[in-house]
Amino acid sequence: MKVRLPILEPGVAYIGASLFLPRSSVVEEPVRKALTFGIEAGLEPRTLVRVHPHHLEVPRNYLRREDLGRLGIEEVVDLNPRTFPPSSLRPKPGFGFRPNQEHAWAALEDSAFKGEDGGLRLDTGKGKTVLGLRYACEVGGPVLVVSAQEAHLRNWETELRARFDLDGPVGWVIGDKMEYQREVVFSTIQTLVKRAEVGKLPLDFHARFALTIYDEAHHQAAEWFARGSDLTMGQRLWLTATLKRRDRCEGIVLYHLGRVLY
Repeated sequence: MKVRLPILEPGVAYIGASLFLPRSSVVEEPVRKALTFGIEAGLEPRTLVRVHPHHLEVPRNYLRREDLGRLGIEEVVDLNPRTFPPSSLRPKPGFGFRPNQEHAWAALEDSAFKGEDGGLRLDTGKGKTVLGLRYACEVGGPVLVVSAQEAHLRNWETELRARFDLDGPVGWVIGDKMEYQREVVFSTIQTLVKRAEVGKLPLDFHARFALTIYDEAHHQAAEWFARGSDLTMGQRLWLTATLKRRDRCEGIVLYHLGRVLY
């Protein structure tokens, strides 16, 4: 089950979990071509466009707001929530970054101020987990951390307990667990997609999280995993050490989850 949409007015662009482009304002063929992946690698083509009566639904970060203005789209409606429940997540006293993390953190701070989606490409061992959790503190509100491997999520919980404080337990959306109303929630992408496909994600799930963090985000270009990239309406942060893929589909990650911040 995806986010329930309001009536979409012709000629108006909408930004929510996806971007809705008015068909009267865009030339459709170039959009389809730009959002078709897999051909260069000899795979079955995948086009990231859904057609509605008056709109093309495309990944949220395919175009930025200034791009919409250049297309002559004057009215843009933001469907995303303005406020979120508060979060008690905070760094422990004495928290600090290593010198090799300062530049990445500066890029994240700027993104938090602007409310942008985006990601970090940092080598293994450079502290992506700590940066992601500290970013969640900066954004405020409930955070969802997503990974393809439960073991990675357990490592996130360990780092959280070691370097951050949280007034309450974390939640898990995995297997039969559906503890999504906690301040910090961990889920495998497989569980999210399976539940979404059969309509077992609660309606308030989609607007619950101020921030969704995708760990090992290069996996989000895979067809099954990509279906979980537009399930939430808050900010998105992706983290990976290796963005480039053999199938040359890393653009799927960037269009769904945002540009490279650092």
